[in-house]
Parts: sequence; structure tokens; C-alpha cells
Amino acid sequence: MTSQAPERKGQIMSAYTLGAGASMAFGPLIGTAFIGVIGIGGVMWIYAALHLLSTVLVLCLKTPAPPSGPGAHTVAPQTERQAVAALTAPSGEF
Repeated sequence: MTSQAPERKGQIMSAYTLGAGASMAFGPLIGTAFIGVIGIGGVMWIYAALHLLSTVLVLCLKTPAPPSGPGAHTVAPQTERQAVAALTAPSGEF
């Protein structure tokens, strides 16, 4: 998901966790609201329709085009790419 907007990873991940949390809330809410009216079979059809909708929405996602042209870099310069251990270890260990 963060490939959609790599400079906004925090916002993308917060939207992702909002969706995960909302599904944990709305799933039981849908079941509770409709099980008395349309029964368990109807609730299963509602869930199936929601899964179908989510499949259609996922198929509409597009990955961004790779950068092109002069000066376009797909890999960060070596000075910016350091191992996490090198950044967190006391000096002299790595």
C-alpha cells in the first residue's frame, strides 16, 4: 500500500489500520442488526456482497509508474542506505 505514496507512509498505514479496525466494529454490527430481520443466510449474503465490492475496489488500484527521464533515481544513494544495525549499534561494532 505504501507504494501508492511512499512519501506519506504514516498516513497510508493509518488509513489501513482504520479500515482494519472499522471491519472489526462493523462486522458484528451488521450481523446484530440484520440477523433478526433476514436470518443467518441473509447476513452471509451481505458479507458476500461486501467481499465482492472489496474485490472490485482492489482491482481498481493502480501502482505508480516508475520514474523516468534524466535524474530519476529508483534506488537511494548509498550514503542514505545504511543497515539498521549500523544506525543503532554503538560505534565500532560494525
